[in-house]
Amino acid sequence: MPRVLLLHGFDETPESWITKSTQNKILPYNLANSGYDVWIGTWRGGSTTSEYSDHTQLNSVLNGKQYYNFTLETRAEIDFPAMMDFIFKSTPVYELSIIAHNIGASSAIIQMSETFYAD
Repeated sequence: MPRVLLLHGFDETPESWITKSTQNKILPYNLANSGYDVWIGTWRGGSTTSEYSDHTQLNSVLNGKQYYNFTLETRAEIDFPAMMDFIFKSTPVYELSIIAHNIGASSAIIQMSETFYAD
């Protein structure tokens, strides 16, 4: 089963792949119905990251500067590879397509241009 990772843009959430779509044109559902194993990533600092993640050190200062102390390069060098690691450890297939826009695309391109992700 082919896999695909969807990465949202700046000031959006993973839900935007569904809520900003028109009826019968919801990309994650269409991909899943076409046989894809669909993964939807999220970025640190978004409204959903504290709810779903285990940032125990940062949750205590969620509204503080430490939680939001990251750059585009941080997302590219740490967050994007972490998503890839999680997906590759969760499924046996080592091929992955990426659909991204805005900051999602930028982070993926930065990471892939610096090192070819092969682990």
